[in-house]
Amino acid sequence: MFKPYHHARFRAPLTAVLLLAGCGGLADLQAIATPPPRLAAPICADYDSELREATARADGIQHVDSPALIQKLLAGNIKTYAYLVWHQTTDWDDFRLEFLPAAQAAGIDIWLYLTPPSENKSPSGYVPYGSNYLAWATNTAILAQQFPVLKALAIDDFNGNEALFTPNYVSNMMSAAHACCPNLIFLPVNYDLSHEPTAPTKIISPAFANAYGPYSGGVIFPYLNWANMDDYSDEAAQITNNSDILNGELAQFVVSFPSSTPSQAGDYAALTQVITNAAGFPDSPWLFPFRINDSYEGTTTGYHKLQVLVDNLVVWEGDTGGATGIQDLTLNLQTQLKGKTTAAIKVRLYEAKGVGNYGVTASWNLPAGNWAVSEAGAFVGTSRTFSTGRGKRHFLSLIAAQVAQFQGVARKKSV
Repeated sequence: MFKPYHHARFRAPLTAVLLLAGCGGLADLQAIATPPPRLAAPICADYDSELREATARADGIQHVDSPALIQKLLAGNIKTYAYLVWHQTTDWDDFRLEFLPAAQAAGIDIWLYLTPPSENKSPSGYVPYGSNYLAWATNTAILAQQFPVLKALAIDDFNGNEALFTPNYVSNMMSAAHACCPNLIFLPVNYDLSHEPTAPTKIISPAFANAYGPYSGGVIFPYLNWANMDDYSDEAAQITNNSDILNGELAQFVVSFPSSTPSQAGDYAALTQVITNAAGFPDSPWLFPFRINDSYEGTTTGYHKLQVLVDNLVVWEGDTGGATGIQDLTLNLQTQLKGKTTAAIKVRLYEAKGVGNYGVTASWNLPAGNWAVSEAGAFVGTSRTFSTGRGKRHFLSLIAAQVAQFQGVARKKSV
């Protein structure tokens, strides 16, 4: 069951195991009368690498060998399998007519795994519904009602196709699906796009969680080190950060200052939280972790300042100038807080000098809390906040690695 992964981002044969890495409250500012159906932990699932029949049928295509695939999954004690519709135009019919009934008889839970428009050669070639994902979802739900082992619908590269998959589109898609099968789970697949700081709301972020939380039963995160695909040293950090987001532990503050907009020194967009300790903050470490990134990679400095303040005194400062990328920082505010019963912690994008044409987007991930926005001058109307909300969602990790690195793992495969 080893074969190259279909996705062009992976340049070498890889293996993957899909694991439930964590669960928690996916941020949601909307009131959800009936939360969407969700997964139940723990889950260890296989994906893709379907076995094919040795001989082509009359249509010239080697179809999915459903009996052999079912036996392979049972032999590996795999209880959940994500069936990818992508390799052949017959994949959907193989799924609904042969594989899914066999999976129902075998008691194997199934997720239907679709590819988005960006991965399909042409809409007409993605049989049978093309880029009509309302039709895909509706017909998947009809099958799920007939075959209860069909638990979920996943869409690959979801955060690379948000022009189509707007929150309103996904809402309509899953409303249509749930009219047929209320228990069908939706699982968007989000890669880590932190190497693209111009899109801070497209990664697994509080902003993304707010937008899509009402319609998702979980998020699949394919772990990948973009700088070096053979380096797994930041795997735990990426998984921890994403799990914290879906666990409702982080908020997000995004400032989008437009180009060709004049500003003056002292203009700003800020987020403030007042913290209290009736007995007075002790003389001991008080850690303030945050993630900061901005979209500007040029060398111009001295204008847009990134700052952390305690009671209006700057305790940390950065500059949007330079390609700093993602920065994960932790400040010890012990000195600034000791003995106080109340203090105001503020993060802001601040104008040290006025600009005429210097657009930038800056994003902060911050500990969840009662944050309040303030803006002045040219920054009025430029910021958005994404707070945590209610509702439980699961975070699943799709880990990519060389085959040898999964020796001893209960299930391994090439993706």
